[in-house]
Amino acid sequence: MENRRDQPAYRQLMDQYMNAERAAIVPRAVQLHIVTRDDGTGGIPVADVRDEFTNWVNPYFAGVNTSFFECAPVQYINSTAYYSLSGDAEGDAMAVANNSPNVVNIYFVDDPDGACGWARFPWDLPNDYVVIANTCATNKSTLVHELGHYFSLYHTHETAFGAESVTRNSADGCYDCPTDGDKLCDTPADPTLNDAAVTITAAPACVYSSALTDGCSVAYTPDATQIMSYSLKACRTVFSTEQKAKMTLTLASAPGAPLYGRNYILTSCCDGPEAICRNVTVTLTDAGTASITAAQVNNGSKTECGFGSLSVTPNSFNCSNLGTNTVTLTVTDALGATSTCTATVTIVDDTAPVITNPASNMTVQCASSGNAAAFASWLANKGGATASDACGGSWSNNSTGLSNGCGNTGSEAVTFTYADGSGNSASTTATFAIVDNTPPTVTCPANIHLPECVATASWSVVASDVCGSVTVVSTPPSGSGFAKGSTTTVNVVATDECGNSSSCSFTVTRDPDLQVAIDPLSTSALNTCALGTGANIILGYGGGPICTGLHAVATGGHGPYTYAWTKPATVPAAKFTNANTASPTFCANFQTAPCVTYTFVVTATDVHGCTETADVSVNVVRVSCSTHVPPNVSVCHRPVGNEPGQVTICIGSTGVAAHLTLHNDCLGGCDATCISLSARAPIAASEQGTLDEQALSINVLPNPFSSVATIAIASMADERVELSVVDLSGRVVASLYNGMLAKDVAMSVQFDAQELPPGTYIARLIGAQGHMKYTTMVLVK
Repeated sequence: MENRRDQPAYRQLMDQYMNAERAAIVPRAVQLHIVTRDDGTGGIPVADVRDEFTNWVNPYFAGVNTSFFECAPVQYINSTAYYSLSGDAEGDAMAVANNSPNVVNIYFVDDPDGACGWARFPWDLPNDYVVIANTCATNKSTLVHELGHYFSLYHTHETAFGAESVTRNSADGCYDCPTDGDKLCDTPADPTLNDAAVTITAAPACVYSSALTDGCSVAYTPDATQIMSYSLKACRTVFSTEQKAKMTLTLASAPGAPLYGRNYILTSCCDGPEAICRNVTVTLTDAGTASITAAQVNNGSKTECGFGSLSVTPNSFNCSNLGTNTVTLTVTDALGATSTCTATVTIVDDTAPVITNPASNMTVQCASSGNAAAFASWLANKGGATASDACGGSWSNNSTGLSNGCGNTGSEAVTFTYADGSGNSASTTATFAIVDNTPPTVTCPANIHLPECVATASWSVVASDVCGSVTVVSTPPSGSGFAKGSTTTVNVVATDECGNSSSCSFTVTRDPDLQVAIDPLSTSALNTCALGTGANIILGYGGGPICTGLHAVATGGHGPYTYAWTKPATVPAAKFTNANTASPTFCANFQTAPCVTYTFVVTATDVHGCTETADVSVNVVRVSCSTHVPPNVSVCHRPVGNEPGQVTICIGSTGVAAHLTLHNDCLGGCDATCISLSARAPIAASEQGTLDEQALSINVLPNPFSSVATIAIASMADERVELSVVDLSGRVVASLYNGMLAKDVAMSVQFDAQELPPGTYIARLIGAQGHMKYTTMVLVK
C-alpha cells in the first residue's frame, strides 16, 4: 500500500522535487483503447480524444515535466461486454487481454460502472490502466483527474487515512495534513465538494459556500479549482505544487516498494520503419480490371520494431488507369509507426476486342441519288457490326468509295476495325453492293398516220433510267421510208447501261397510193382520116353530140377527194364547165380545125393535201367543108385498086354514108392530121435531166403484136418523160404517160391498139430536154 512509503525519506525526496528547477519535458507513451459494441458501433471518435490530450492533458502535465504521445495506433476493441463495465474485476480482465507493455493504457468505454472513470494506482500493479467514460472524456478535467490518480494522487477529500483537519499550523493539536486526507498540506481540507450541503458557483467564479466544519469545529475552506476534487468539472483547473512533486517522483521511481513509481513508461519509440518501393507492370484482365498487393510493390522495406502490416493504395485499377499510376506503400511496425514510399504501377491492356456481331453484306437497288445516303448510313452503322472491349474503343473502316460498275452501280468490300486505346483490334468485313435489276422506262409515241404523199416518218421516244443513260433503238429507225398502203409496226427497245431493257411499239400507217383514173370516152364508129375510129366528137356530120362529159375517179390516199381540171389554153372558158368537180363537160363546137386532140388534166387532192394527176385526150374531128346548111362534108375518096390516087372531095352529107360504106373512104381530107393541145405545163427546168437519148431505153413486147403490146421504159437518172405512139405520118395515136421516171426503175405501160388499123407505128419516149428514144412496132390483124 501507499502507506509503506510514508516515511521521512519519501518526504525528503518530495521536498527536493518541489525545490528543484524544472527539467525538460519528457514524453511518455500512451496506448489508446476505444471500446465498441460487438458489431463495431459506438465508441468515441479518436480525434476528440487526441484534441483533449493536446489542449488540456499535456498543458496540465507540462508542470510535471511530462507530455503524452502515441507509439502505436489506436486499438479498437469490439466487445459489448467491455463496452459497459460492471466493476474493477471486469476492467482488470479487459486490461489483461488488451494492455500494451510499458505504456499508459487508457480505455474509453460507454459506462465504467456508472462513474466518469477510474485509474489504478502504481501500487496496484500488475493491474495497470485507466478507464474513462465516453461522455466524460472531453470535459477538460476528467482525463487529467484520472491520470492524477494513475500517478499516485488521492482525492482532496480522501478519508481512507482519516478525515483531514482544516488547520495548517503544525503547533495546533488538530494538525494532521501530512498523514490524513490526501496527505498533502498544500491542498486545503475538503469535506467532499459534491456534498449536498456544498454550493459552488459556476465557473469562472467557482466560489465555495457551506456550513460544514471539520472535527475540530473549524469551517472548511476548500479549493474549488482543485483538479483532484469533486468540484464542478469546469472549475477543476489546478494541480498544487506538492501534487506535481508527488507525480514527478512517481514518474522517476521504479515500480514496487518503497516508492511505487512508473519509470517503466516508454519515453520514446524504436526507430520507425523504412518503406522501400519498386515499380511494377500489371495487365488488365478480360473484364478490364487489375489489382495489386502491397507485397508486389514492396522492395525490402525495413523496420526495427517488427512488422505490423503492409498496405498499398490505390490497389485496384480499371481501364481509366491505363498507363502509369502512382501508388503509396505504407509500412506499419509493431508499435503502429508508419513509413511510406511511392511506386509507379504501369497498367497495360493486351486483350483484343471481340466482334460480337459481324458486319453484314447489303445489296440495294440503284437509285437516282446514286445510293450515297444508303452507303453512308451502312458505313456509319458499321454494316451492323458490334464489338465489345472492357476498355471501350472506336470504329474505323478502309472504304475508299464504291467502284463503278454500270451506271451508278458498284460494290466495295469494306473492313470495319474496332480498336481499343492500347492498339488491340478486331475486324470484320462485309460488302456493300448497288445493283441495277430495274429496267428503264420507255414511252412510245402514238401511232403515226402518214399521207400517201409523205414517204418518211420521224419520231422521238421518251426513255429514262434512275441509274444511268439509256440507249434507244427503233426498228425500223426514225426517218425511215414507208410503202404506200402499208402498216408497219415499229418496235422500240430501251436498254440501260446494265443491260436491263424495256420495249414498246407503235404503228406507222401510210395511206394507199393516191391514183386518179378518168373513165374512157366513147368513140365514133365512123372512120376519120386523121384518127380512124378514135374520134370522140365529129363536127359537121353524123348529128352526134358536140359535147362530152369527162369523169375522174380518185382512189387510194385518204378521201374524201377534191378535183381540179385544167383545160388547154385555146379552149374557151365557156366550153369547159364544172372544172372543179369530178365530172366536167367539154363542148367542141367552137373548133374550126379539121382535127384537134385536146388533153385535159385532172388533179385529185385527198384530205391530207396529197395530189395525183391524170389526163384524158378528147379527139375532135371537124369534117364540114362548106357553110351550107346542112354543110357539105369532106371525104377522102380512095378508089379501089388505086389507093395512091386518093383525093379529097366535098360532098353533101347524104352521100357520105355510101362512100364510107362502099369504099375504103374516110371522113375528112386525105391529108388531114390531128394537132395536139395539152393542158399540161411545159416541163420545168428543175425537172429537166442532163442525159441524152443514150440514157433512155424503150422496148415493145411482143413485137409484132395483134392487139395489146407492153411498152417498157427506163432511165439512168430521175427524169420527166413523155411516152406516146405515133403513126408513120407523125400523128399521135396514143399518149401513154407524162410524168417522172425514177432512176433505174423500169416502168411498163399497156398499149391497146384494137381500134387501130394494122400497120407500122412508132413508140416514142421524149426526155425533159427534148432528147428522144423510139422504136417501131408492127400491128398485125
